Amino acid sequence: MLDWDNLRFLIAVAEKGSVIAGAKGLGVDKATISRRISALEHSLGARLFDRKASGWSLTAVGRKVMTSAKKVEAAVSVMLTDLGGPTTNTRTPVRLSAPQWFCSEVLLPRIGRLSEMANWIDLNLSARSRVADLAEREAEIGLRNVRPPKGSFVVRKVGELGSAIYASREYLNRRPPILTRADVLQEKLIAYPDRLTYVPGLDWLNTTKSTPLLRVDDAFAITAAIRASAGLGVIPCFLGDRDPVLQRVTDEHHAETIWLVAPIELARTLAVKRVFDFVAEAFAANRAALRGDISQRPPDTSNVVPVT
Repeated sequence: MLDWDNLRFLIAVAEKGSVIAGAKGLGVDKATISRRISALEHSLGARLFDRKASGWSLTAVGRKVMTSAKKVEAAVSVMLTDLGGPTTNTRTPVRLSAPQWFCSEVLLPRIGRLSEMANWIDLNLSARSRVADLAEREAEIGLRNVRPPKGSFVVRKVGELGSAIYASREYLNRRPPILTRADVLQEKLIAYPDRLTYVPGLDWLNTTKSTPLLRVDDAFAITAAIRASAGLGVIPCFLGDRDPVLQRVTDEHHAETIWLVAPIELARTLAVKRVFDFVAEAFAANRAALRGDISQRPPDTSNVVPVT
């Protein structure tokens, strides 16, 4: 007979990346982890992990069981929330995948608000550029600039994110005026690993045949390269407009819709709903700056002579 409690040992090792880390997370020893997973494999009649000196990795069957185990975990979470909600002693972890700059500049300054809303939630921020695979439970919630093309997801619009082409004032001061798209394409460009920009409205940049000077996979890193006068690059206006070293190269500015996405069975849980609300509030509090409204740009004081 299958012991459902053994599923949490599978989840712990798969998510933590090793038996030792999984054991530490559950507060048990390595032998207990090994024994529980072996019992689970025996019940299912299948090997769930490849055990190597370099570590344990899920087999194909193990990945399928992991997906089902996460659904069981979510269902238990719903049950506990319905029974007791935030008044119970049960802490609920929620993983949110979002770009590093958004986590650092928008969410973390307001993290105390989440504690006010639900102090029983343990938020795990996956701050990275790569889009998490929600179907494989790499995260419970993803912040996306595109709606998922398929799958059973709950999708919530949280706002709009504006982006534009930026350069340092120093870079622009030593160059001929950049007035047109053709002028932009003649400049040194800073890009993401596989394209110049992910902003649909600025997709014409991806048509250039020139090789970018530099490729990086993070908006913070692109911003740093632009500040160093390495070239032009597309970054969120939230980063570019607040930096006195940077300047929009042209008047072209595009805002794209941003979505919160979660698998439908997890989106019903109170914990995920509260994190949805927290992110939406953070977005609303910074709405104009995130959109890149021109009125939010700081004044250019580079040519102002101080009055004495």
